[in-house]
Amino acid sequence: MGQIKDIVCCERPREKALKLGINNLSDIELFALIIQSGGKNNSVLNIAYNLLDKSNGLSGFLEYDYEKLTAIKGINKVTAIKLLAIKELMQRFEYLKVASKAHITNSKDIYKMFRIKYFAKNNEEILILLLNHTNQIIKEEVIASGSINEVSIDFRLIFCDVLKNNAHKFILIHNHPTGDSVPSNEDIYYTNEIKKKAKGLGLKLLDHIIIGKDNYFSFKDNALI
Repeated sequence: MGQIKDIVCCERPREKALKLGINNLSDIELFALIIQSGGKNNSVLNIAYNLLDKSNGLSGFLEYDYEKLTAIKGINKVTAIKLLAIKELMQRFEYLKVASKAHITNSKDIYKMFRIKYFAKNNEEILILLLNHTNQIIKEEVIASGSINEVSIDFRLIFCDVLKNNAHKFILIHNHPTGDSVPSNEDIYYTNEIKKKAKGLGLKLLDHIIIGKDNYFSFKDNALI
């Protein structure tokens, strides 16, 4: 791929966006606008192409962290931070689209809120989502972190968090960095234990959602809760 100065003016990303609209740019051209500049014998379009090629497209880009980005020729520290800022904004947009609703209605809402957050996680993490009586979000909090395929949970942390925030319902969310969202036997056992203990305190576990790479598993949707 040649230098951007050698491209016909109207085909350069910035000029093309001004003439035809930003929605007419390819993924490579959009990334080129963010990266802004290339180097000798390495155009900005070439850098953008290499980024998407190495990450296998947009979904793969979501898995890239600072170290992976700066390993790509032409992406320096400043550019890597800019790209991570784009990824963070994507996550926040997804989150706000659901959080701004009057109330949580289904498991897909939750998946949309947190899928980008967990794309690049290489360790398991448990998050609790606290809800009021109309299923509005009161608070979210990470209550445990573990290894790539294991995390321990303290039941007391869950119930203390729910009670001190005057919540009556809660949803558990955790990720499987391996990509497969199917629950393990331990996931099923601990979910049932939490559900029983919550009921004894007058609280309700609405769902437990496991997030994989491109999929999720809802205990409620699968009649396991």
